[in-house]
Amino acid sequence: MGDEWSSKKLKRWGLAGTFVALSGVLIWSGADLLVGKAISRYTPQIEKTLSNSLGHPLKIGAYRGLRPWGVALGRTKLLPGAKDSSSVNISTLTVKLAPLASLFNWQPVAIFNPKGTEIILTKNNKGSFWVLPPSDTSKSNNFYLRLNLKGSTKIVFNPGEKTLFAKGNIALNLAEKKIYGAISLNSKKQGSLYLSGKGYWDGLEFKAKARINKLKLDFLKIVLGNNSNIISNGNINGKINLAIENGFLKCKGDLTANNISLRGGVLREILS
Repeated sequence: MGDEWSSKKLKRWGLAGTFVALSGVLIWSGADLLVGKAISRYTPQIEKTLSNSLGHPLKIGAYRGLRPWGVALGRTKLLPGAKDSSSVNISTLTVKLAPLASLFNWQPVAIFNPKGTEIILTKNNKGSFWVLPPSDTSKSNNFYLRLNLKGSTKIVFNPGEKTLFAKGNIALNLAEKKIYGAISLNSKKQGSLYLSGKGYWDGLEFKAKARINKLKLDFLKIVLGNNSNIISNGNINGKINLAIENGFLKCKGDLTANNISLRGGVLREILS
C-alpha cells in the first residue's frame, strides 16, 4: 500500500516537473520572439542615437537570441566617420542591462561584451585617429555604457604598420561626456602599456595612471605622425601619474630609459 502511494506521488511530481519545464520553454520562446521583434523595431533609433554620440555610423548585427539580462547580436560595426577613416568590427556582441547600476546612477546602464573585435585606427589629415562630435547639451543622451574587453581585442594603427592587443574595461557617460576605465595594451615586439583613469572627452581635463614595460619609442612615430619629423629609438620603463585639472598639469612618478635617442623636429642634434 505504501509503495503504491509513493509511486503515485512520484508520478505526480514527475508530471508537475514536466509541466513546469514545458511552461518555462514556452515562456522563454515567447519572450525571445517578442524581444527579437522589439530589437528589429528599435534598432534604427538606437543606431542613430549612438552614431551621433560616437561620431561614426553604427550598424547593429542581427538578433541571435536572449541571454541572462540581455541579448546576443551578430556582426556589429562602427563604420568610418565623416572626419576620420577609423572603424570597429565586432564578430559577436552581447548587450546586457544592469538594473541595480541603473538605479544607482539614475540613468540606463548597458554593458557591452564584444568578442572577435578588431579596431582599425587611421589618422586623418589633422593627425587625429578618432574625431568625436562637439558637445550638444540640448541633445544630451542619458546613457551609461560599459565596455568589457575580456577577450583580446586587436588594435591596428594605420593598417600595415603596428598592431597592439587590448584587454580591459571602459565606461562612457554620454550625458556628462565622461570616460572611465583601465586598459592594457600589449605587443610582443613593442612592449606593453597599462592605463587607468577618468576624464572628459570634450575638454582637456583628466586623471590617469600609466605603467610602462619595455615600450619602444619608435611607437611614437605612429602617435605623433610623420609630420613631427622625429626619429626615436630605445625603450622606456616605469610608472607615472598624470593629470590636468583647472588648466594645470600635474605629473608624478619615474621613468627609466634604455638606449634612447631622439632626432628631428625641434632637435638640431641627436639626443641620446
